[in-house]
Amino acid sequence: MRLDKKQAHSRLLRDQAFGELLFSKMLERAHEYEEVLVLHLINNSELRLASVLLRLAGYYSDHH
Repeated sequence: MRLDKKQAHSRLLRDQAFGELLFSKMLERAHEYEEVLVLHLINNSELRLASVLLRLAGYYSDHH
């Protein structure tokens, strides 16, 4: 779903469940970015590439 700023603001004011979903997705994205940064700090390039490929393929679990 794609909303412009005005539509999103209006929906947030009317629908608490939408706001909770949006916040949840934002936290999920932040966590994904954090995982990628950690991988860059601790793994060599081959392991980072394997991890990215697995994530893109949908096989990367939240426990790694």
